[in-house]
Amino acid sequence: MQHSPPLQRQPFPLAFLVLFLLGGVEAGSAWGQQAPVEVVASVPPLGFLLERIGGDRVEVEVLIPPGHSPHSLELSPRDLVRLKRSRLVLQVGHESFLFEGRLLSALALQEPKVEVISMVAVDSDSHPWLSPRTLQATVESLKAALGRLDPAGVPEFDAAARQLTGEIEQVDRQISHLFQTSSCRSFVVDHPAWGSFAEHFLLEQLAVEQEGKDPGPASLARLSRRVQNLGLRTLFVEPGHSSSRNRALAKALRCKIQILDPMAPDVVENLWFVAQAIAGGCSSDSVATQP
Repeated sequence: MQHSPPLQRQPFPLAFLVLFLLGGVEAGSAWGQQAPVEVVASVPPLGFLLERIGGDRVEVEVLIPPGHSPHSLELSPRDLVRLKRSRLVLQVGHESFLFEGRLLSALALQEPKVEVISMVAVDSDSHPWLSPRTLQATVESLKAALGRLDPAGVPEFDAAARQLTGEIEQVDRQISHLFQTSSCRSFVVDHPAWGSFAEHFLLEQLAVEQEGKDPGPASLARLSRRVQNLGLRTLFVEPGHSSSRNRALAKALRCKIQILDPMAPDVVENLWFVAQAIAGGCSSDSVATQP
């Protein structure tokens, strides 16, 4: 974030002070600087993308607090104030993120109009940032949008986007190589949050929860037999989910428990961490180390 230079020791012009107090001069432009563009991300991984591309030329607010579910969040008055100041909103765009619909309603009558970028269309996977392909497309969209809002920052946005795209491509190659050499092509989770990741890397996600509900005894027994036949030894769960429920599920599936967080902010680092965990989740594999 940019900061104004220290005050000088000469008399402050009265007319300038009046303009400043009345809001006629922005804090950054008072010293001939471009004030950071205020932008909003609906979830932490999207905030990470905005920070990486925008750098010091943006001020990023993330609506989802740590440890909260994006599927049940209610916008607070403070959120609405932050939205009113924003120039750009990056949202997931999935129908299960109900608060994003309310967010768009709150922005509909705002002037000047706020630019809204969605990662996915309705009915797509609810965690699209876990796909390198979608990440790269979003980086390009953000670079273009920030350039429209702050033309002077285009060279910085271009350089940051190239750097981030390179990192995404590298981790994509590393993960693809990891699974090419691993016999573990399936994984079992408590909540089906990893569909985009599984689709991109041609993996099979087995989810305990179906349509928001835990399975009955017969369905859980069938899943347990499948898990054993595939040699899966780890149940991957999300942070904040019931520990007693997870222990009961792990016991039924004869698996150990490992936490994977689809909402971790540094999505590039998280992709590699998740890949290593999944590749080491079978009885015949061990966790890999980064190339």
